[in-house]
Amino acid sequence: MASSAGGEKHLVDQLENAFKGCYAALVSQDNVNLQGTDQEESKTDVGQAIQHFLDSAKQLEAYFLQKQMMFAIARPEEAIKEDIDELKVELARKEALIQKHQAKVDHWIKSLSQSIPSSSGATHSQGPARQNPQVGIQSPSAGYSNKASPRGSGGTTGAPLSSPLAHLEQATSNLGASFDRR
Repeated sequence: MASSAGGEKHLVDQLENAFKGCYAALVSQDNVNLQGTDQEESKTDVGQAIQHFLDSAKQLEAYFLQKQMMFAIARPEEAIKEDIDELKVELARKEALIQKHQAKVDHWIKSLSQSIPSSSGATHSQGPARQNPQVGIQSPSAGYSNKASPRGSGGTTGAPLSSPLAHLEQATSNLGASFDRR
């Protein structure tokens, strides 16, 4: 184990020295007032220093990946536990995102239900009735199920709108009908 700690220390020192070399090449006083070929040499030196730094970083990354693989082989339950923890965090993040989008959907449903004309009184009295946030999401064709309007008529059926989004769906279908006539 002492040799692996020494290898790690050596790789970290090598990365640190490569970073110092990069920094020195970039801030060197010789690079301030260069013109012509000297400027090209300076760019080459900086490029070489950066490439050395990247190579050192890749070596250190490979070392840590190798250690992680050895740890996963020696203790597979730890790797599984880490995966489970990552999945829990991702699930919590996605649940928060769903709640955020659900709040936006509720806001838009409320806004749309307030903007519907008073001729559809049944819609205003119902309001957005939802028990489960995921159940309330409707497909774009959900509002058309009780309507018997042929697409080519282009007019409204006079039937009461069945949901707050039905008015929007009806307007969209009327737009589609006007495009079909052209």
